[in-house]
Amino acid sequence: MLGKIIVGIIIGFASGWYLVKSDAENGLSGVALIVIAVISIAFIGSSFGYGVAYGLMAIVEIATGFFIASRVFKKD
Repeated sequence: MLGKIIVGIIIGFASGWYLVKSDAENGLSGVALIVIAVISIAFIGSSFGYGVAYGLMAIVEIATGFFIASRVFKKD
């Protein structure tokens, strides 16, 4: 259980880091954006396999990691 929580936060943190660090002028690489989406959706889907509460926790974990990354790597 603790492992899934840590993985969820890492997925959110990595997603947030990539999205915050990418240049707005150049845009995101389509392949990288698809990989981030597929990994996030797969993690959420596998968590919903254990039950609704675990699926909702997965969404909160990814959002928390994303929020932390957006605060740490904030553009000025």
